[in-house]
Amino acid sequence: MENKDISMPVAKAASAIAAAGLTWSEWAAILAGFYTFLLISEWFWKRLWRPLLERKGWIRKKRSRIITVKEYETDQGGLS
Repeated sequence: MENKDISMPVAKAASAIAAAGLTWSEWAAILAGFYTFLLISEWFWKRLWRPLLERKGWIRKKRSRIITVKEYETDQGGLS
């Protein structure tokens, strides 16, 4: 039976990054750029693409529900 556990995975990952020739600051810049891309993509989805696709009928509209004062006062306003 083979042991498939990786010993010292952090050290192996660090050595693989070093072997690729990238410094930690370069990796940080790459990850920051990717994170920025994700944030911009989310903004475009929420503000541009989703409303456009909802208007065209290609995707269902998000259901929004407004609770009444009576539901709020009885604490059953969609929380259960």
